[in-house]
Amino acid sequence: MENYEIADKFKLLSQLMELHNENSFKIRSYQNASFKIDKMNDVKLMECDLPTLEQMDGIGKSVASKIAELQQTGTINEIEKLQAITPQEYYT
Repeated sequence: MENYEIADKFKLLSQLMELHNENSFKIRSYQNASFKIDKMNDVKLMECDLPTLEQMDGIGKSVASKIAELQQTGTINEIEKLQAITPQEYYT
């Protein structure tokens, strides 16, 4: 998975969270992460380990753990949960 695809996942997560009136601080954090990840051209996030991800500017522990989840499972569980309770026309 390329960085722009990871960025898209975080953008989707923030949009779904906003739709469901989740914590605005987390929403903003995922929006910022999406923007930063999309601009990262010098490193492939899917090849980085968790400690390295956590040290990157704009990533942090929460986002790093979700990237690690993507590395291991190919998905982010929180997105799956939110999509399950959201009509499909809101996120396609």
